[in-house]
Amino acid sequence: MTRPTVVEWSTKWCVYAYSLVEWELLMNSKEAKRFGMILRKRREALGLTVRQVSNASKVPHTTVARIERGEFSAPRPDKLARVAAALELSPVELFAQAGYFSPDELPDFATYLTVKYPDLSASAVAKLRRQFEELTDLDQTPTTQPTPSKEEFTDDPAGGAA
Repeated sequence: MTRPTVVEWSTKWCVYAYSLVEWELLMNSKEAKRFGMILRKRREALGLTVRQVSNASKVPHTTVARIERGEFSAPRPDKLARVAAALELSPVELFAQAGYFSPDELPDFATYLTVKYPDLSASAVAKLRRQFEELTDLDQTPTTQPTPSKEEFTDDPAGGAA
């Protein structure tokens, strides 16, 4: 008896999870198209055709093409896991991109760093967390209005002196 590959094992668990959970439509049309573009760019970067991804993932080529075009708002997790393997992508990252995880289900930044980069020191993680918080604070700070130029204060449409 041959040992199942990771993709076969994870796909079986995805199918099992799929049967336990009633999936809602998770992506709107714009998000589905963005997600499809991510997959298409990755496929093209690897120099693969839709049919090659189809053959490697055992997902029909029409399904792969439709996912790439953004025609599925909630692609099946088992199919995404197989497509991810064919595209040499992490299924977890692909599931997150597809909206199968809500932000509340994702780890905080420090936890992510320690899991993803176990060799980082605690002080490096703390420094990165502080820098990340500074960046998010800057991104959320309202920008000031630009100072009007002299032309905006004149009645002359050409902006000249009156």
